Amino acid sequence: MAKILVVDDDEGIRDLLHLTLVDAGHVVSVVGDGVAGLSEFRKSTPDLLIADLVMPGGEGITLINAVREEAPRCLILAISGSLHADVFLPSAIRRGADLALGKPVRPDALVQQVAELLRRRGLS
Repeated sequence: MAKILVVDDDEGIRDLLHLTLVDAGHVVSVVGDGVAGLSEFRKSTPDLLIADLVMPGGEGITLINAVREEAPRCLILAISGSLHADVFLPSAIRRGADLALGKPVRPDALVQQVAELLRRRGLS
């Protein structure tokens, strides 16, 4: 069981990720933008951050940069459904994300990818 923070401006995506990850046995917090995400990250110190890259109120790349600086060992999964995801997702990896996935993310694939990230870090 890991502590996971989901940061996404789309309520439907937040709900889907929350339900999927809770059903997989994780403790999950959700917020709707990067500014709130950084604040919640500092309060809850999650094992894994899942961050949308394109959001009003604080972009995901800015959040990833801040988290990498403050908590270099935190796992980061970047997600994007933007028309420019083919540019944004590789950029997220270069900025420090451990994994980047395009939306829509299938729930079974999400659970599998999260489990693999946690296993590689010795958290599962």
